[in-house]
Amino acid sequence: MLSPADRPINRPLIAMLAIVFGGIFFVNEQNFDMVLGRTHLTREEYRENSYTADIDDAGEHIASGSALRRVAFPLLGLIGGVLLLNGRRRHGYNVPVIIAAMLFYGMCLASVLWSEMPNFTAKRVIVLGMTLFGLAGLARSVTLRELIVLSAVVSTGFVLASVLAELKMGMFTPWQGNYRFAGMVHPNTQASYCATMALSLFGLAMMRRKLTPWLATLLALSFAFMFLTKSRSTMVGVMLSMFVAWFFTANRERRFMALVGGPLAALAIVTAFALSSQIGQDDLGKTAALGREDEQLGGLNGRVPLWWYCLTPISRRPAFGYGYDSFWSPDEMQKATAELSWTIPNSHNVLIEVQLNLGLVGLILFVTLTSLVIVQVCRRLLIEKDMALTFPVAFAIFGVTNSIFEAAFSQPSGMETFFAYCSLVVAVMLPSRSAELEPLESSPAEAPANRLARRRHAPLSGWGRPSLGRST
Repeated sequence: MLSPADRPINRPLIAMLAIVFGGIFFVNEQNFDMVLGRTHLTREEYRENSYTADIDDAGEHIASGSALRRVAFPLLGLIGGVLLLNGRRRHGYNVPVIIAAMLFYGMCLASVLWSEMPNFTAKRVIVLGMTLFGLAGLARSVTLRELIVLSAVVSTGFVLASVLAELKMGMFTPWQGNYRFAGMVHPNTQASYCATMALSLFGLAMMRRKLTPWLATLLALSFAFMFLTKSRSTMVGVMLSMFVAWFFTANRERRFMALVGGPLAALAIVTAFALSSQIGQDDLGKTAALGREDEQLGGLNGRVPLWWYCLTPISRRPAFGYGYDSFWSPDEMQKATAELSWTIPNSHNVLIEVQLNLGLVGLILFVTLTSLVIVQVCRRLLIEKDMALTFPVAFAIFGVTNSIFEAAFSQPSGMETFFAYCSLVVAVMLPSRSAELEPLESSPAEAPANRLARRRHAPLSGWGRPSLGRST
């Protein structure tokens, strides 16, 4: 039996899944109008619109959805169902996580009953179900190592496609002061693509226990493009998540050096900026803002008034909310945008977003589920030192930090959140220290002679396979 570390990556499978899943999310999330010449906007107007979405267009998209979206998610669910039925990978039954997940997603389904827009909420729940089928099917079909490679391939493809799109449109101008790398999506969404690329490459490097030249080059490019999006929270979140995942696997000496040297290095950098005669207060502020102009900083500064704004509707339905993913209707978006003077697509905070949609009960279930998953994955990494687990751990930490300023991680419907959720599902369902076990195919003559030996060598319980007991 090959150990997971020795088993080669199934490259044909990864290529096929990258085309299928990457293609589904790509056509669903990208705006092809400018690239295909189907818009009357100039390049400058298109760039401005990519930074701040038009509220009428956003409301129409929320209300009806795009034609590609109506095709993409049913296809995702169909493919996931096929993979779920035919997948060969075995996973254990993590009972606490399964119960928490069933309660939370049962709450999402039940929210149709008290939603003010039951048809709209039902559509959202159906999309969630299709996404979960796709997620479960993928988790059933790949190892954790294969998932890391798949995530790296898809996210790198997304970022490179965005670069090519901007080059074609003549919009790749990083030397301009107001430039933000966006491609065919919003810069913050593009930053999430870059973050997924960076975390996937980090997982590959940790898994192989070395940083090869091509991995180092791609990792540097991911940070360079992430910097060009000028998304500060994403940049900080990625660096923090990588540090935490590395810290869990480091020995005592390296941990001590990191705990002592890290704060000292940060203090030295801040002191150097503050005391430098060449960098004034204004320049220091621009450096912290990654070069973004004052009018572009509303994405961060405008969040606090938005959070205060959300407290009023929360107080009207504190227990069960307004229905899964149903609070931000076109009318509510119009109202919030008029009051706060910038386009409001969501609450820009996962906890607030969940409470708006599912109330305090849903929030408690969501926090319980995510806490169980994160604690168990981090615990496995600390105990087992399986380097492949650094990928879901890093993604979990990034999700926590990103959730403070964005609402994307409240649901797995985006490319980056889909792979994050999938990695966590695979990680918490691993049945043993080895990330993925091959089925035992020993001959009768090679079978263990006594019952105790059979119990020691028997596989743990998995999807569709009974277990004789826990391995020792």
